[in-house]
Amino acid sequence: MTERKNVVVVSAKRAPMGKSSWNPAAKPGIFYWANAQDFGGQIFRNIWEDAKKKAPDLKPEELEAIAYGCSGQYGAQSGDIARLSAVVQKSKDFYPVFGVTCDSYCNAGTSAIQYINNMLALGQGEVGVAGGQELLSLFPLGSSMMAHIQDKKTGKPTHKRVLEMHKLFMKRTLGLGPAGEKIAWMWNLKREDLDEFAARSHRNMIKVQRQKDKYEPRIMPITMPVCNEKGKPIKDPETRKIKTITHTVDETPRAVYLDNPEKAMEKMKSLKARFSDGEHFPPKYIHAGNASAISDGGAAMLLMTEEKASQLGAKPLARIVDISNSASDPSVVLTGPIPATKKILKRNGLKFDDFDLIHINEAFASVPFVVMHELGSNALTDERLNTSGGAIAGGHPIGASGVAWAVELIWEMIHNKKKLGLFTLCAGFGNGMSVVFENMQI
Repeated sequence: MTERKNVVVVSAKRAPMGKSSWNPAAKPGIFYWANAQDFGGQIFRNIWEDAKKKAPDLKPEELEAIAYGCSGQYGAQSGDIARLSAVVQKSKDFYPVFGVTCDSYCNAGTSAIQYINNMLALGQGEVGVAGGQELLSLFPLGSSMMAHIQDKKTGKPTHKRVLEMHKLFMKRTLGLGPAGEKIAWMWNLKREDLDEFAARSHRNMIKVQRQKDKYEPRIMPITMPVCNEKGKPIKDPETRKIKTITHTVDETPRAVYLDNPEKAMEKMKSLKARFSDGEHFPPKYIHAGNASAISDGGAAMLLMTEEKASQLGAKPLARIVDISNSASDPSVVLTGPIPATKKILKRNGLKFDDFDLIHINEAFASVPFVVMHELGSNALTDERLNTSGGAIAGGHPIGASGVAWAVELIWEMIHNKKKLGLFTLCAGFGNGMSVVFENMQI
């Protein structure tokens, strides 16, 4: 029998969050003209190059697999984007690397981490990359599912049976916005608390962004062609080469929440609640200001067995202690982190108070409140929670979120010298996952 091996995070970085321009009337975000395959390739290349700085003797043939989370596996973002991230590299050295793309909705990126973690823990390799990407400007939420239900040109159903199944499971669940509203009603939350939490997300993210020594180590650069208003790359008149721009800063968080909080909160209070379950819960709580931003993003981690990292002289950032999966009632949808976290606590003999830092994905402000309440704390007052902001400020690029915000937690643990961290996030149809990380830098 193979003895279980410890798995460590040697490198962890995320792309800057770009505003999603899924609405044609919106101003294009920094990744609006991205090529999905090139974007995925850059994510892989960046994490590999960063790992090589820490382990110069690391060789491509030692890389067992690449796993990416991606929910919108449609068009250019389909075809196993993880495998394509290796194929598009200039070096053929990466051709032998196995690739797999995971979809468990918002947990997709965390599922990619779990895939690589379990592979290495079981001795089925020593090095792997876990990443994720989602270009919601190009492939809006649900586009891969709806592509098989509705003809793009005529608007008519393409497959009657698929349409019937879609109606069936939608009777058993809620859309994410209505679910965010429903749990706020069920737990009797206060809108002003949710709004204040949303403002804190922006404040925390901007504070970190303004501290280069804390911010830059967690960000990978993404280079894009400079395009005209129709998406055509612009050439430099002298060199005749396509102009490029490299993005290294999030464009999603709003500094006004830190620099002029009174003005920001006045605007927040004026926003109308938008969601209803159509029957019991009229709009009251959730609006554009306390919901996760729709964004484009990507992230990756390079994982190794602890033995391999030691052999290569690479000092790990963190150790993956455990990963748990669970799910909640699909009619409630967003409470999956509660059973997933309770499971991981019981399995490891931990208490919730043992965690020094916590990150709960901010799909909606109501989610951290409900999860923290059920685990024994208060989202508004617990200083351990989402110390660098979250999806309300930074966005929720579905397949990337489960890696990107875990990257944030790891770097917050390192910079704040905290030992044990919990990462958890909800997902469509009730899915929930939790990961416990241990800081290896202290």
